Formats: sequence, structure tokens, C-alpha cells
Amino acid sequence: EHDVFFGLGVAHAQDRLGQMEFTRPVAQGRLSEILGESTVDIDVFFRTLGFQEKVTQSLPILSERTRNALTAYSAGVNHILSHPETKLAPEFSLLLHRPDPWQPTDSLLILKMMSFSLSTNMFHEVRRAQLMASMEIEKVDRFFPDGPSFGPTLPVSVTELYEQLDIESIQAALPQSWQQGASNNWVINGDHTMSGKPLLANDPHLELTTPSIWYLAHLKFPEASVIGGTLAGVPSVILGRNENIAWGFTNTGADVQDLYIEKANPENPNEYLTPDGYRPFSTREDVIKVRFGDDIPLTIRHTRHGPVLPDDWQQSKSFLEKDHVLALAWTALLDNDTTADAAIPMMTSRNVTAFREMTRKMVHPMQNIVFADTNGDIGFIAPARVPVRKKENTTRGLFPAPGWLSDYDWDGFIPFEELPQTTNPTNGKVITANNKIVPDGYLYDVTLQWEPGYRAARIAELLEATPKHSVQSFQAMQKDVLSPFAQKLLPLLANTRTESDQAARALTLLKSWDAQMAGDRAEPLIFAAWIRSLNQRLFQDDLADNFSRHWSFKPALLTKVLKNEDGFAAWCDNLNTESYAETCADILQQSLQQAVDELSSVYGANIADWRWDIAHMSIHTHNPLSNFPILKDNFELQIPAEGGFYTINRGGHYFNNKNPYANIHGSGYRAIYDLDDLNASVFLQATGQSGHMSSPFYGNFLERWARVEYIPMTTDPAAYRQNAAGTLILKPN
Repeated sequence: EHDVFFGLGVAHAQDRLGQMEFTRPVAQGRLSEILGESTVDIDVFFRTLGFQEKVTQSLPILSERTRNALTAYSAGVNHILSHPETKLAPEFSLLLHRPDPWQPTDSLLILKMMSFSLSTNMFHEVRRAQLMASMEIEKVDRFFPDGPSFGPTLPVSVTELYEQLDIESIQAALPQSWQQGASNNWVINGDHTMSGKPLLANDPHLELTTPSIWYLAHLKFPEASVIGGTLAGVPSVILGRNENIAWGFTNTGADVQDLYIEKANPENPNEYLTPDGYRPFSTREDVIKVRFGDDIPLTIRHTRHGPVLPDDWQQSKSFLEKDHVLALAWTALLDNDTTADAAIPMMTSRNVTAFREMTRKMVHPMQNIVFADTNGDIGFIAPARVPVRKKENTTRGLFPAPGWLSDYDWDGFIPFEELPQTTNPTNGKVITANNKIVPDGYLYDVTLQWEPGYRAARIAELLEATPKHSVQSFQAMQKDVLSPFAQKLLPLLANTRTESDQAARALTLLKSWDAQMAGDRAEPLIFAAWIRSLNQRLFQDDLADNFSRHWSFKPALLTKVLKNEDGFAAWCDNLNTESYAETCADILQQSLQQAVDELSSVYGANIADWRWDIAHMSIHTHNPLSNFPILKDNFELQIPAEGGFYTINRGGHYFNNKNPYANIHGSGYRAIYDLDDLNASVFLQATGQSGHMSSPFYGNFLERWARVEYIPMTTDPAAYRQNAAGTLILKPN
């Protein structure tokens, strides 16, 4: 086992050292030591979270097996770092930076950063509070029609407090670069397959990067042969299979973060109010070192809920009104983090029962895990620590809560046995796509912010359409680009009046469109541009300066507005035109014209020349060199792409971006596991194994990935040695 993890450390360091090195200092809050004062705010935030302190505390409580794996892996990384023939990736030379030796805690930091990218409720809480500061509670309630009602549940004391807070400044102080992960996975038992054994599919959706987040690897242990997707910096196959079992993840989106408004003592700023009176903040002194700049001393405060977000970040002391601060409670900041202890036992498990039991160690982030074994069993579990909120907690995790009231404290965590889970369901199928995974009446609030169920519904439809499935039918499903969202909304757009020939031509195309987000078609681009313009004309007047942060598809809200359910058509009236009350027909007409005008200015006047895949270019950004304009084009990878926000073959794009249709968030890894013949399984990651720009393996997977093609996922030496580029042999001294 030691040798295997040493070897994986060597492989990761050879191919992905740049990726590892520029993730580690972000988590440590040491990015300014490399990039200078421009990243001080980022360092202040991550020093405040205290990831480095947390992983240092958790390392000793991990099992001896896990600690040995982390130590062996670090030794492999450092073997490459210290080897005289090692050639570092170009980013090290460009930034004149030499990485420090890798430590076991650094691998735990990588896991913390993955959890940070998948846990975003703190940002949603601030955005809701921000809206409440500028809109009536009833209107905020109607802006989130697919969520719970806000108004009646908000306590008066918190409402009054919000009126005193500079919520806009709080939002400005938080990181802007965040996206909640999305993904698909599904598993079916042998009743639904041609072979009579289970099939499992998985494609996690995260930010598209160069190199890909995922690194393909095969680890041959004495007790198991494991193959799948690894994370550079972590000694484990995160997604994959061994000779007996296969598994796949999607993000649950669980609400595991709460913001607390803490009230400082006006007579003593070193104290804050608790249910038992004032008590001192706990403090930690730190120093941020800045390349080519002066050191910055930092005092980090903690309350009983967690770290206090720094009041001198971006807008100094204007985040909150006098004598109030904002603290964060988050399961990833718990002291007893045993998440890493789940990795080796999970990937070496022999059956679904043993696999499920090993997930008991997972603390964060909560994932929807589907699994299957060669015995024919299938299952699902969503393991992690999810806080239980008291019935008196009327914010239900949706807004920052008053920290001095015990009603808003967490009341333990959902017991493992009561987490969402199933083994061998009667219908022989499990599907998750960030949709709601618990039935109505489930005892606990996992989250109140489930993703729309479009992808899950489409997966279910395609599973039902084929009586007996194969690897090939699953490949066709992962390639599917039909948009159920477009299917649902198109009838509500069809009768729109047009004010130009160009708009009329565009509408005619949409009326006969089959809702396929195909790359060579103009219709997907027209539809996406229209929805973008429609959202802007419907909501910008109401949200004003807050609009750009909420500029998204809003499917539930759009549907209610265009159907005028419960008077939602009132959103169509533009508040800035007092002499005239716009109707939804007016807004549809205006937004269609705006969309075709904008598209014509960018792609030309001839609609026949418009193509979705060109506008929807898949952009795989490079960290950190995409931040340097003169280097960006040399290191980023781009390729035309199909799919859309709500298709199985997903391509996430964001309306408020400079390139509003660019695919920047999608399936960086795809895999299909055949439990009848596991060597017939297939997989692929999005770019290439190497992070060295000059390597032939820097982006050699990209074209196949865009076409949704695969390579064999075989552990048979005769198969993979046949076309090997070479063999590296590591010999102990």
C-alpha cells in the first residue's frame, strides 16, 4: 500500500504539480506570497476560515492506515520535487516560484477546497438578506417561488436588525468566484440490462479547468485493483471501481453552512453576546506575507459558532452596523473531521454493504453516492454531517440568524441511519442529478434549495424508453442534449408579437425547434439569448443593483410569470415607466427583439450563420495564468460545445459573464461501469493527464471529450501495455 501511494504521488507531481501548488496556497491563505498584494483579500478570507489549523488538528485523529497513506503519498511528491532532473511546469518559471515540500496535511487541504466549492449556502444567505434590505418581504418571497415562504417565518427581531445592516457591503466582502457543483449519476440493476448485471453512470459537473480537475489512475493494491478519477494532491480514487464494486458521486447541495449575526458588547469590543450574557471572543494572531510588499498583521476572532468574517476585508468596517459582526458555522470546520478515513476502505470494499458502512466516516461535503456490485446489488446513500436546526429556528438556514439566541443554534446532526439511503429499491433504479432526494415529510431539512429536476426527469425518461440497457445506451444518454426546460417554456413563447423581420425569422425557427441544444443549430442560441434578455427586462427594475447576482434562468419564476399564476404577471410591469403598465406580451416582444439585435451585432445579420457551439465555446481556464491576459490564450483550452444548463450533457453558462453563453461548468469526468465485465467499463476526463503545456498529453482528450467519447477503463495489463507510451519503474533504495 505504501508503494502504491508513493507511486501516485510521483505521478501527480510529474503531471500536475502546478495544479497542486496553486490550490494549496489558496487554502492556506498564502497566495500573496506568490502573486503579491492583489490576492490579499483572498488570503484574509481563507486565513479566517482557518483550514490549515483545522487539518493540523484532524490529522492525529485519522486512522494509522490513512496517515501512512498520506505520508507515503507526500514522499512520492517530494521525490519528484527533489529530483535533479525534474523540470517544473512553465508557470513556476513565469512566476519565479519554487514549491515547498508536500506535507500530509496538504492533501487534507485539497479536500477542504473541494468542499468549499460544493458548499455555497453562506453566499445564498447573504443574497437573500441583500434583497430583503431593498425589497418588501412579500416580493422576495415571490422571487423564489420554488422555495419555502420567507415572510411569515422571519422573526420580527431579525427583520428589524436587517433594516440596520449594510448588507450590500457584506456581499461585496465575500468571494465572487463560486459555483455550486452539479452532476448526474444513475444506476440500474440487472432486470433492466442486457447482461443481467447492474450498470452505473456518473458525470460530475464542476468548473472546467486546464488541466482537468480529474486525473485518471489505476492503483493495484495487494487486496484490490482500483481505477477511476483521482484529484491531484489526494491519495485516493475518488470516483471509480475495483474488481467488485463501482460508485459515482453527485453534489447533494446540503445546507451545511449558517451565518450568524453576532452582537459585540458596546462597552467592551472584545466580548460578544450569547444566551448566557457576554463572553470574550477567542482570538488568533496571524501574519500575511506579501511578495514585494509589507507583511500584514491579522487578528482572527471566533465566536461559539465559528470564525468571524473579517471586518477589514474589501470595505473595512462598513460590513455591518456598529457593534455587529458576522460569524460562520460550517461542518467542514468541525474539529473531528474523519472524511479522509473513508477513502481507502471505500475504494477497497467488496460489496455494497461494506461500502455503505465506510461512508459513515464522511463529514463533508455531502454527496449523493450510487453504487453497485458484481453480486447484482445496487444502492444509494447521501452521507455527511448535516446540522439539525431546531423547530424554533424560523430562518431555517435561509438567512443570517441572531447569534445571541439559542433557538438558532444547531441541535446535533442527522443520525447516519436516518440519512437519505436505499439498497436494492423495488424499481431497480436510482437517479440523482442535484434534484430533491428526500420525500415530502422527511423529518429533517437537508436543504431548501434543491436544483430543478429537469436532468433527473430526462434520465428517468430515457431509462424507461429502453427496456434493456447496455454501455452503449448509457453512452447515448450521457450525450443527450434535449432541454426539458426549453420544451416546457417554448409553448409560452410561441405567440409573441414581433417588431422586425429578423425577430419574426427567429421566432419561426423556435416554433419548429425540437429543444435539442445541438451545436450546429441557431435555435439554442436564440432561445438562450431570449431567456437572458427576458430575465433582464422582468427583474432588473425591481432588483436594481442586486440584479446581476440573480441573473439566471429562474425556471419556476419564469413559468409562473408567463402563465400569470397567482398574479405573478405583475413582474412584467416596469417600475421605471410610471406612465405605462407593461404587459407580459410587451416584455416578450421587447426581449426577443433585444436578443436578436445583440446576436446580430456579434454573429452577423444572417441567422443561418449562427451556431450554438461557437457561442457556447467550452472554456477550460488555467489557474492561475488565466488571470494574466498576455498568458491566458497560451494556457487555456477551448473547443466548441453542445448541451446547455438543463441537458444531461450539461454545459453551464452564466448570463452576467462577459461571454454569457460560454460553457464554463460541465462534465469534467464521464464514466460508465459494467458490473458484468468491469474491464468493459469506459471513462474519460476533459483535457489531458499532463499539466505541462508543452506535453502531447496536455489536451489530447479534449476533442474526444467534446464528442462524448471514451477510453477503456481496463485493469488488464495486456490491454493497457499494448499502446503504452512508456513505463516508469520505481525501485526502493
